This record gives sequence, C-alpha cells and structure tokens, in this order.
Amino acid sequence: AFAKMDNGYTVLMEAPVEEVMSSTKTVTMLATTCGIIISIVSIIIAFNIGRRIAKPITKVAEDLELMKEGNFTGNKSLPYIKNKNETGKLSQALVAVESSMKNTVGLVVESGDDITKAVGQLENVIGNLVDQVANISAVSEELAASMEETAATAENLSSSSDKMVGQIDKMKEKNTEGMYAVQDITERANVLK
Repeated sequence: AFAKMDNGYTVLMEAPVEEVMSSTKTVTMLATTCGIIISIVSIIIAFNIGRRIAKPITKVAEDLELMKEGNFTGNKSLPYIKNKNETGKLSQALVAVESSMKNTVGLVVESGDDITKAVGQLENVIGNLVDQVANISAVSEELAASMEETAATAENLSSSSDKMVGQIDKMKEKNTEGMYAVQDITERANVLK
C-alpha cells in the first residue's frame, strides 16, 4: 500500500498477505456463524409462533367435530377463551353455541316428558270413556229386553254406542301411536342431551 504526502514524499507500506487475509477470514467466519445462529433462532421462533397459533384452532376444531356428532360437551377450547385475539373470539363463540344447544336439547327433553304425561292422561280418559260407553251399551240392551215400547230407541242407542266404541278405540290406537312417537322423540332428545 502507498500514500503520497503533502511534502512530495511517498510512503510505502508492506504487510504479509496472510496477515491481511487472516482478519478477513475471521470476519467472514464470524459473519457466517452469526448468520447460521440467527437463522436457527428465527426458525425456532417461527415454529413456536406457528404452534401457538395452530394449537387453539386445532382444539376448537376438535370440539366442533364432537358437536357434529351431537355431543355438546367439548371443552378443549376453554383454555383459550380469555385470549384477546381471534382464537379467543372463536372459543367464546363455540362456548355460546354449545350452551345454546344444551338449552335447546333440555327444552326438547322437558317438552317430551310433558307430552308423554299428557298422552298418558288422555289415554286414561279415553279408557274411562270406553268403559262408560260399554256400560251404556249394556244398559241399553237390558232396556231393550225389558221394554218392547222402547226397543227401536234402544237399538239406535246400542248401534250409536257401538260406533262410539269403535271411534273411541280408533282414538285410543291413535293416542297410543302418539305416545310411542313422543317416547321415541324423548329418547332421541335424551341421547342428544
């Protein structure tokens, strides 16, 4: 290396190439090492951030899979409900849906129980009506046998009561079918609950 001075002299400097290159090699190795370390740290940070983002979404998806099968008891997303980000909002919405569905299924079960009770009471009333109509039929037959004057009227009463018995029997059958349908609905609602 050389440099011209103001007084007209030239200063020359001589250094061994190995000495100059050794500091360059050191800087190059240091820069390469720092680059590798920074890359590794960046990969680790990116992996951790990705996992922190994906984990709550995966848990919410698992709860949704349970809901798809009719099971509203999933609670894997609950640890993320207090998060201020989108995963927290997603968890809150999922909990609200689960709560709403539990309430709905509970109402269906309660309504099914009430309907079952009402159908049972109606069946009892219809049974009593059938018995009373049968009694009326028997009384009308006795009256027909004992009184010839009222035979025509008694026959009409007898045939009417038979028709009523038939109609009431049909009503009883329909009521029984309704009761079985309500029991089936109640069982399904209990399974859902």
